[in-house]
Amino acid sequence: MRLEAILNKPTCSVEELMKLFDISKNPAYEGVKSGDVPSVRIRGCIRIPTTWVKAKLGLGPLPDSILADALRELLRGVAG
Repeated sequence: MRLEAILNKPTCSVEELMKLFDISKNPAYEGVKSGDVPSVRIRGCIRIPTTWVKAKLGLGPLPDSILADALRELLRGVAG
């Protein structure tokens, strides 16, 4: 999957995170487990807000309100 396709979604998977940052499985899951990588678990799947990914890649700022809004939007989509 291309970078644009991943970043245009509200969240990405751990596997997509691994591709974007060129890291292996263990560091990716350790980051999620430690809380260094913000994530939510939806129906057993770990999802990472792409607003956080964009900020880490230097593609945009990450005010707390953006992260909170992205997570609220994601959870609204799951519930609806």
